[in-house]
This record gives sequence, structure tokens and C-alpha cells, in this order.
Amino acid sequence: MRGRFQAIVSVALAVVVLGALYWALKARLGEHDAVVATSGNFALTIPALQPGEPTGLRLDNPVFKTVQGQTVTLTIHSARPGAIHVHGYEQNLPLVQDGEVTLSFQASTAGLFPIHLHTAEGTMEHVALLEVHPQ
Repeated sequence: MRGRFQAIVSVALAVVVLGALYWALKARLGEHDAVVATSGNFALTIPALQPGEPTGLRLDNPVFKTVQGQTVTLTIHSARPGAIHVHGYEQNLPLVQDGEVTLSFQASTAGLFPIHLHTAEGTMEHVALLEVHPQ
């Protein structure tokens, strides 16, 4: 009986934590609406990591908004080596430290697509979000 109670409490706690995280992220991403215009040309800067700075999901990453069918041009300046990856579009581009690259592709599918930095150390960091609206 005790094991079943602990399992129920654990599941309930997980639901509460995930729900709170969902609402916090939803509210935070919504703040970008006023500062990110719908377009096809975007600039992304990937800064150097400060000592002790955690990697992974950050709440202040940009949201790039465009319309389905438009050409997306992403100019990336990176202080770190690795590769940029637009999930869902399977676009990959190597990055060199302190270099700048441009990635262009057609936004053929509507939806939300994370843009990740795959580092030279083998980690993956969320650096932006591509939001493609239907025509």
C-alpha cells in the first residue's frame, strides 16, 4: 500500500511541476510577440559561455516568425564552434569559433521548430525557435 501511495504522489508531483513549467514557458515565449516581427531574414548570435554558466534550455532565446512558403535566411554569428541544426527541416550547418555563416531554406511546413547548437563537446543547446505560420 505504501509503495502505491508513493507512486501516486510522485506522479501528481510530476504533473504539477510539468504544468508549471509549461505555463512559465508559454508566458515567457509569448513576451517575444512584441519584439519579433514576422519576416524571412533573421540574425542569431551565439555568445561564448561564461565560466559556470549552464547549457540547455534558456527562456530568453529568440523566436523567429515567418509564413509558410517564405524563404528563411538565418545569419549566425557564433563565439563557439559546433553545428547549427533546425529540427524538423533537418538543416545543418557547421560553425567555427568567432565565425559567421548564412543558412537559407524554404519554410515549407507550418509549426514550431527548435534551433539547436550541437557543440564540439557533444552537447545540444536550444538557441532559438522558428515559428512558421500557415499561409
